[in-house]
Amino acid sequence: MTLGRRLLGALLGAALVGCPAAADEAARVATSALAGSERLRLFAFGKALETGALPPALVGRMKRDMVRQGFYHEPGQNPLIVLEAWAAPVLSYDGNINGGAYNDRLSVDGITFETTPDYVAKAGIVAGVGAGGEARLSWDSGRYVSAVLRAETVWAPAHDIGRGYAELRVCSDNHLTGWTFLDVCHTEAVLNRELDRSETALTKISAEHLFETGAGYHALTTGLEQRDGSTRQMALELGVESLWNGAVTDVALSLGEEVPGETVQRIALGAGLRWRQGRRPMGLSLSYQEAEGGQFLGQDRTDRRYAAALVYQVSPSVTLGVDVARNDSTVAFFDYDEVGLTATFSGFRW
Repeated sequence: MTLGRRLLGALLGAALVGCPAAADEAARVATSALAGSERLRLFAFGKALETGALPPALVGRMKRDMVRQGFYHEPGQNPLIVLEAWAAPVLSYDGNINGGAYNDRLSVDGITFETTPDYVAKAGIVAGVGAGGEARLSWDSGRYVSAVLRAETVWAPAHDIGRGYAELRVCSDNHLTGWTFLDVCHTEAVLNRELDRSETALTKISAEHLFETGAGYHALTTGLEQRDGSTRQMALELGVESLWNGAVTDVALSLGEEVPGETVQRIALGAGLRWRQGRRPMGLSLSYQEAEGGQFLGQDRTDRRYAAALVYQVSPSVTLGVDVARNDSTVAFFDYDEVGLTATFSGFRW
């Protein structure tokens, strides 16, 4: 029996029987809005439905979420299951608007060189607009292809310079059996700043499996990623997002292959916690990245980056965030501290 049909049976059973609510399942449904994985949210709804803990008002929402993920699709139906767009203002403090060097001096063998002021990183407030859209086409039950486009353009009045970013992500998401899925995604992105223009491409194949333990629900993901930019690199991606009664956690690990003669990311670790402070969502994340390989002026280079971020939704339409980072390098020229402030707006959707 397919996942869609099992959940449909649970929908009908809950509507007819009206089982008593279970506290854990109800608490996790309430917390599931904080989850990043659509499937983890659906898993929480499904578990609550099985025990009769899903409020009748949310049964319809669960079915809409299932339709968004390709379930209930039958041959001959309109394949378009999602078509939406959004736009929102952008306001933030950026520590490197122009893509310049963080340090204005470089010492080599006791000789100090000064960086031309035009090539030093410029920091300040940027404002602009972001926009995007998504389309999904279902071709079988629980299987669909999607395209997500987003772009952003901002301006820094203090420096009279701008910055632009655009990204296109195309994916094939596929239900295999039970709560196991296989996805293939390709992402093309371009960042255009005053002093540099970078183009990157990522191709990833990943498997996601959802399961339950006594304390919570979990989405375990493993993947293999090919990164194409100034060089090509393969990386192994591992991650788990967990939904608890009052919080969501996630842990991720990335292991990149060595690229001879190039300084590339070899290790990335990240951990996050999201919860509600009062009635408002709040989140804390920590990360560590290590890049090595290659040299700079004959000196072996290894960079270690430590970062932390805190976000808080001050109102239904505005979220504030602050992030700090420290980069420690074996080449002193690449040592720097960075601070960022962001106001994220929910924007307009249609």
